[in-house]
Amino acid sequence: MLVATYALLTLMLEQKCERTSIRQVQERLVQPADARHFDRAGLALRAEQLILFAESRHQLRLETSLLPALREAAADAGTALRTLDDLGRAGRKMLPRIRAVLRPTALPGRRQIALACRTLQAYCQNLIDRLACEEQVLLPLAQRVLPSDAWFKMGAQFLLQDADREASAHSA
Repeated sequence: MLVATYALLTLMLEQKCERTSIRQVQERLVQPADARHFDRAGLALRAEQLILFAESRHQLRLETSLLPALREAAADAGTALRTLDDLGRAGRKMLPRIRAVLRPTALPGRRQIALACRTLQAYCQNLIDRLACEEQVLLPLAQRVLPSDAWFKMGAQFLLQDADREASAHSA
């Protein structure tokens, strides 16, 4: 039971961390009146951190654990899973464009800054929509339909993943 609770709490905590990262990026999207005051490098760093966290969390936690368990356990999960897949695909398609407009070699004119801000804001909105789908549809459905052994299996996977990530961080 404890490992199953760990799985659910891990998903919820990571969603909260992702929302915080989204807010931090959105706070940097205010366009300065003077292009010289636009912190492209700072925004690019925050954006890349958000992208890595959001996409790796989604891939590692959801696509390898929760979504397969839901597909197996709930026939009525199809619509929600398709919505989440569509949002994920749309977000991943934005990544090359985001990286291009935040590239250090891009000229920092007002139009380029506005394009960078709009592009990154669209990605943030995509992540917010994806999180809303997870929080409002997928997690409540998973709590209703997944048996305790599926939660235990996910919790065990999460513990192993966390241990691997911790070991990698200490060896670096």
